[in-house]
This record gives sequence, C-alpha cells and structure tokens, in this order.
Amino acid sequence: MQIPTLRDVYAAKKLIAQYLPRTPLHYSAGLSEVLEAQVYLKHEDHFPLGAFKQRGGINFVAHLTQ
Repeated sequence: MQIPTLRDVYAAKKLIAQYLPRTPLHYSAGLSEVLEAQVYLKHEDHFPLGAFKQRGGINFVAHLTQ
C-alpha cells in the first residue's frame, strides 16, 4: 500500500462530502479555560451510525474493484 498524497486526501474529501455532512465544531469552555486557548471539539461520534470511522469506510468501499 502506498502512502497517500495530498492529492489523494483532497480526492477523498470530495468523494466523502457526497455522503456525509461536515462535522460541526463545538466550543469547549472548560478546556479553553484550562489550556488558556480557544478549544473547539469535533464530535465525529455524532454521525447517524454513531461511529467515527465512516469516512475511511466510504473511501475504501468507493475504491474497491470488481
């Protein structure tokens, strides 16, 4: 298996966008205070299947051959 290129990453992003919405960011007041920075969390587990591996699965299946 080859290491993905930046071109591969952008192609996967375009493919996956057809099937999944962008994941919203949620501001974390507690972490922001502790880390003295503005911290936003991406809740990948908020997808309909309750999993965060959907993007990789969609990209993998889309590239399967007959």
